[in-house]
Amino acid sequence: VFADNAHKNFSRGNVGDHLALMACYDGWAESNFSTQWCYENYVQVRSMKRARDIRDQLVATVCAMVSIGASVFYRPKDKKVFADNAHKNFSRGNVGDHLALMACYDGWAESNFSTQWCYENYVQVRSMKRARDIRDQLVGLMERVEIEMTSNAQDHDGVKKAVAAGYFYNCARLQRDGSYRTVKHPQTVHLHPSSSLAEVLPRWVVYHELVLTTKEYMRTISEIKPEWLVEIAPHFYSKQDVLEDGRKLPKGKGKAAMDG
Repeated sequence: VFADNAHKNFSRGNVGDHLALMACYDGWAESNFSTQWCYENYVQVRSMKRARDIRDQLVATVCAMVSIGASVFYRPKDKKVFADNAHKNFSRGNVGDHLALMACYDGWAESNFSTQWCYENYVQVRSMKRARDIRDQLVGLMERVEIEMTSNAQDHDGVKKAVAAGYFYNCARLQRDGSYRTVKHPQTVHLHPSSSLAEVLPRWVVYHELVLTTKEYMRTISEIKPEWLVEIAPHFYSKQDVLEDGRKLPKGKGKAAMDG
């Protein structure tokens, strides 16, 4: 009860999970990064220290895009092929959904936030404007607590690692039949058909949310390396949790194995 009440303080006004997390970080920074503050607010000290080390403007873009959910892309019935081809441009190289969303925002920004660009790429204008507002709030909060803003668009692993740091409990590994199994509290889940990785089937993934339709689907997915989990969340994952067991996986799939 005490923990729930403390956590609700960060999400007053239904600001959403990402802004609530930033409010949490803001409060910790205002306490001069006090360990006692973490204890009083039922917040993991180790996780907060890792968050302090994530200093990348790209992450603010990813958070903003993820927060608007599945409303970014659209597929008109009479132009599905054109829409699919346009959307594939954002995920070249099988970079995953988070980086594809980031590429989408960056493309829009480079067009000077053009409405025409959205039409040509089958992207929802209203959703993008909402993402820009959220991103501006996140960047403002990060600057207020004096987080150094850096940006390296080629640091794909850095961005995915930051996503994994925030969603380390949302991780799953590939099974022989092409489904996935969540690592903790095991349950069978599947890649959402709309994911840019739906045909790739990476061995290990982090996902934003689960959506129940005919199956339990993971939505907004990125490939990760299993050893990241032990590094990012040693209080949650052990080496035993991420050991590979030599299982045969679907042919040509499951490319991300544990680094030896």
